[in-house]
Amino acid sequence: MSAAERAEWARRLIARAEFSAPTYGSAEWLALPEGDARKVAAVVVAAESWARDADDLEVRLRLECEALSRANKRAEDVEYTANAAEHREQWAGLDKLVTHPLAVARRAALGEVA
Repeated sequence: MSAAERAEWARRLIARAEFSAPTYGSAEWLALPEGDARKVAAVVVAAESWARDADDLEVRLRLECEALSRANKRAEDVEYTANAAEHREQWAGLDKLVTHPLAVARRAALGEVA
């Protein structure tokens, strides 16, 4: 059954109630006798609400996840940029120090130091 067919079925059942249906689970709903068209209509209204919510749930969740992922990536990029600038500033000129073991090893690897 398609969503449109389900909605039409629900509309027909809800229309059987001569008066508006109370909210499912409310005191007014509980007071209605079993089989009362309004009681059935209230259950169908609640079920159709859940079904409609589920109809596009996958799409809504995917869009929400994509938005969160983009926001997280932007935050990571900002943090990376700040850390990279701080790292460059902190270690600026270190590779020029011949006495630093990493600089010596780097220069040796590049053939600058014998």
